[in-house]
Amino acid sequence: MKNQIIYLVFIFLIIFGNKPLFAQDVLFYGSKENNIANSIFYYNNNFFILGTTRETAKSSTNFYVLRLNENGSIKNEFIFGDKHHDIGEHILVNNDGIFVFG
Repeated sequence: MKNQIIYLVFIFLIIFGNKPLFAQDVLFYGSKENNIANSIFYYNNNFFILGTTRETAKSSTNFYVLRLNENGSIKNEFIFGDKHHDIGEHILVNNDGIFVFG
């Protein structure tokens, strides 16, 4: 019985393992180079995503904050930083504002 279950799981993986079982729209945000999402926070029916972006391969990285509604549509997009490498690690949102840690 145990060997039969292993055999059925193996057959299932061969048939369906390399195919997606469902499809979903893929959305891309950010600049042309090195977009990295590091943190997500849900507050007041909005998703706040913090990451790092850069315009070109030779430019410095900047903080990137993306605010999406529940449907995934962009409400706001912020890119800020200086000439040094600014890397966004964590985000916190409350009534006082948006706090970025990096």
